[in-house]
Amino acid sequence: MKKFVLVFLCLGMMISVAFASEQKSDVADKWEISMMPKETPKEIERNKWSLILENNLGIYAYDNTSVRFVRDKQGKKNLNQVEADIKTVFVNKDTLKQIDAKYTKQLKKGDTASYCLIHMIFNTADKTYKATSMQVFSKKGRELESKTTNAKFAPIPEKSFAEAMLEVVNQYVADNKADMLLNINAK
Repeated sequence: MKKFVLVFLCLGMMISVAFASEQKSDVADKWEISMMPKETPKEIERNKWSLILENNLGIYAYDNTSVRFVRDKQGKKNLNQVEADIKTVFVNKDTLKQIDAKYTKQLKKGDTASYCLIHMIFNTADKTYKATSMQVFSKKGRELESKTTNAKFAPIPEKSFAEAMLEVVNQYVADNKADMLLNINAK
């Protein structure tokens, strides 16, 4: 009799646990375990940028998440063209003065120009590039200008940040050779 009561109690506990887990399944699916603290939005933003080069004008970096093959209107990849977002943080004081002078009306008191984001497309077959859009931001994060262009492909200047970025793009192409050979068009 004791075994029967024990089995009955165990069965009842199992049923109640199963019922409780069904009712709280949406909460149970949202937990996570990690020994590392979760990254803040500021850390996530900082970690997505990789340095290209520094010169007397600024510091150039590209967004790791933006490097990809260009797609046509039907979604097919153009395997000779790779796009990426480039960030230029201005460090040259004379350049900053010129930029601040250009955006005097948009800048608020105590704010200055800081960086620019450029969306670029690189043609690896003929080693050319074009900038399709540009945004200029202040130190306080205000957008000072945003424009798109219908630029034509131009040769990449030697010893420029575009030449350094072409190396990154070529590495991306090499790393995605299987994708190129199979011509996979999945999004």
